[in-house]
Amino acid sequence: KEFSFLKILLDKRVVTYEEMLIKLWKNSEDITKNAILLFVKNFRKKLPSRSLINHQGIGYKLIGFE
Repeated sequence: KEFSFLKILLDKRVVTYEEMLIKLWKNSEDITKNAILLFVKNFRKKLPSRSLINHQGIGYKLIGFE
């Protein structure tokens, strides 16, 4: 899932929570927003600091890798 998430981030300006749910979890009803936040928290630890920006209530954007 991490590689897929990185690929989506590199292809898009801002990745929404809904896009993450559809593309990473195939729109599973078992995945909550809290599960997505935990996934992102763990993913963020593997990146340089401040390279994954949270757009409050919208989603995430990767910066510094253009």
